[in-house]
Amino acid sequence: MRGKYNGNGKFYSGIPSKHQRNESGIDYCLQQKKVADADSGRRLVSGVNCNGENAFTEFMATKTAHHKKCGMNFYHYVQSFSPSKSVTAEQVHEICLAFAKKAWPGHEVLVTTHTDVAHLHNHFVVNTVSFVDGIKYYRSEKDYFAMQRESDRLCREYGLSVVEQPKAKEPARYARMREAIDQACEDASTAEDFHRALY
Repeated sequence: MRGKYNGNGKFYSGIPSKHQRNESGIDYCLQQKKVADADSGRRLVSGVNCNGENAFTEFMATKTAHHKKCGMNFYHYVQSFSPSKSVTAEQVHEICLAFAKKAWPGHEVLVTTHTDVAHLHNHFVVNTVSFVDGIKYYRSEKDYFAMQRESDRLCREYGLSVVEQPKAKEPARYARMREAIDQACEDASTAEDFHRALY
């Protein structure tokens, strides 16, 4: 799913699984050239329920404590913002933290903001094992869309626009049937007239 720029506040996931099983995905998120904020001079790296700079070690300690070191180690999500909007890297990072706290309670989350390209974007790396109860996080399609809605809500709260999802185009035959039914409703005064108008 990772691919072209997805617009202001658009939320998507999809780092290849080979990067989700080891430290390389986290190392990518923490690169100095990507997280350095020229305006404030700080690294835009934080953690929710963990120290962001030490996320991999803490993730693995949680997995070890709960005897769950196999399978998917973490999920990686990206939230992207339009380069045409006047939003600072600090604001984007603030949105990132607020979102992570809401989206993954009970999980350790590395949150970083990348400033090295025209569109600011956040990375979230989520430990799949809860530090609270050791239960592994499972994401369904329903969860994914709930996260998108929360991301959109936060962006609107901060005065940013979001990419509206276009409605799926209705197949032509359904559109013709809908038009025929609407016309029959207008023309008919009885149920029999309605039935005749359709046939």
